[in-house]
Amino acid sequence: MRQKGRYSWAWLAGILEGEGYIGWQAKQRGGRAGVPRVTLQMCDQDIVQRARAIAPGSSTFAYQPKGEKKNGGPFKLTWIANWKGKNAVALLGRL
Repeated sequence: MRQKGRYSWAWLAGILEGEGYIGWQAKQRGGRAGVPRVTLQMCDQDIVQRARAIAPGSSTFAYQPKGEKKNGGPFKLTWIANWKGKNAVALLGRL
């Protein structure tokens, strides 16, 4: 499968529209001005990895939410890909 074909970018746009966040990360204490940020967060690791393959330049990590669901079970592990700064601008420009 061609990871960077036209349909791959269309797929990524749809995933980010439904499961993503596009915004501005505020200035950190003592740091520079804020930066653009694109985040994808979901339980499907393979989907997050595919998004990263299409648009490299993100940091990716797993997050285990604290607490329990109403039925007493634990929340599922989620996977997060973050594109910040120049990488976020490049991604948004391509979409």
